[in-house]
Amino acid sequence: GIVLLFFDRAFKNPTIHSVNEMTYGKSFMTGLWQCIAMIPGVSRSAASIIGGMQQGLTRSAAAEFSFFLAVPTMAAATLYSLFLKKWDVQGVEQKGYELITQSSDNMIAFAIGNIVAFVVAILAIKFFINYLKKYGFKIFGWYRIIVGILLLIAGIVISTKSDHPNRAIAFWITGGICALPGFYLALRFCQGFYAHSVEAKRRVLQDIPRDV
Repeated sequence: GIVLLFFDRAFKNPTIHSVNEMTYGKSFMTGLWQCIAMIPGVSRSAASIIGGMQQGLTRSAAAEFSFFLAVPTMAAATLYSLFLKKWDVQGVEQKGYELITQSSDNMIAFAIGNIVAFVVAILAIKFFINYLKKYGFKIFGWYRIIVGILLLIAGIVISTKSDHPNRAIAFWITGGICALPGFYLALRFCQGFYAHSVEAKRRVLQDIPRDV
């Protein structure tokens, strides 16, 4: 969440306003950013959008390019699930395509699921890009910060009620160490945002013509 807030403020002068202006080099670098999503808990779309903004794209262009990057990624995951991964169904291991073609009901469910997912994705992409143009990542950043703090508190409370007090103490210490930088950066963000608002208000007041 803090990273989203930081990058939302850091890249305010984009030079690329359309994915058609992307070069191979910038596309490759944005793809490397997407690899950060291999870390558990990191959003693929957020990592690629931030990477696109770092390469000079606008919010909407970065979001659009992120969805394009999802196509080969999702295609590879689908092919792996269909032809390589074995699924345990009632003690019998089957590959994905074998499970789907096992009955007409499975084939119908698979087809309907893909159609619904496609339609919902189109609507979600349109809404998401329009939202980013107007409001940016602020609400997503604060959402992740608040939920992260609540989950951290919940984990600490649960750990204190466990039968392993040493583990609870370790959780408290680790949670505190991890939370302090986040609180500090969030405070610095609020201070910077307040200072920016005051400066903007001062400039507006200076531009108002005064009668002599």
